[in-house]
Amino acid sequence: MTHTRAVILAAVAVCVAIVVAVALSSGSDDGPRSFMATRSTAAVLVEWTRVGDDVSGSLTQAGLAEPTPVLFGNDALLREQQREMQQRSIPFTGTVNDDSVRLQLTGSAFGTRVNGQLDGDALKLVFTPDGGGGPETVRFDPASRKDFDATVARLRTAEAARSRKATAARLRADAKAKAEITRVATAYEKALDPRSSDDPCRYLSAGGKQEVVTDPRPDAPAGSCRTLIRFYQRGVAAPPKRLGAAEIDLRTLVGVPGDSGGNLVDGAELRFAAMSDVPIRLVHEDGQWRIAAYR
Repeated sequence: MTHTRAVILAAVAVCVAIVVAVALSSGSDDGPRSFMATRSTAAVLVEWTRVGDDVSGSLTQAGLAEPTPVLFGNDALLREQQREMQQRSIPFTGTVNDDSVRLQLTGSAFGTRVNGQLDGDALKLVFTPDGGGGPETVRFDPASRKDFDATVARLRTAEAARSRKATAARLRADAKAKAEITRVATAYEKALDPRSSDDPCRYLSAGGKQEVVTDPRPDAPAGSCRTLIRFYQRGVAAPPKRLGAAEIDLRTLVGVPGDSGGNLVDGAELRFAAMSDVPIRLVHEDGQWRIAAYR
């Protein structure tokens, strides 16, 4: 090879390298990219296609929706309900100027305009909810749609496990509550016997005791709460051999006597085997189950 030909080939190689480098540099940010952010109950995927400084794409949200409150505000059934995974996609357009990112979202609870920046391979976006609250910066790391789908599947699996665990805990708590309710109601029933040394009034709620002593019936004898309630409940007590609960319903609305004429609260209802037509309603008061009222 002659010296002249070698010089020409070397020059061509340098030119090709320069052209390739320029092409890669100028087009390296163009095309599709995707980023994902995750939380304990949600994941968000940003997918865009960039052409020059312009981007267009979508922001896909997937999150576990809180269940609708039921009749009882503190109901364990609400906590154990498996939350539904909800997903929606929000289209956007925007621009990328150097590291600065500006997006225009359509129909988003995060607001219509979202600003942020590229931080190396990551994307940081600042969201300000329409409903109020301060801005929040969320970091999105590079991820694919496949990564997003796998994350959503893991969230669903974890939620199903949480729901099963909550159900098991509720069943254990229910068994414990039923045993305590049976004990209290049975002791109350026994204490109604005039021959018992126990005081049935100690198994009543505060409102129940007040009802007994503050508004006696015209035919009631004078005396203590014990005397009055045994008079009111005469004939209710069953023979000891027939004591026992036939049915217990937890999470029942129970009327509790009070100055306002009675309030409805979460409680339970028990029916004894010997007196299935005489329900006994109980409330959880000061950490103990108590008879809500004598009638």
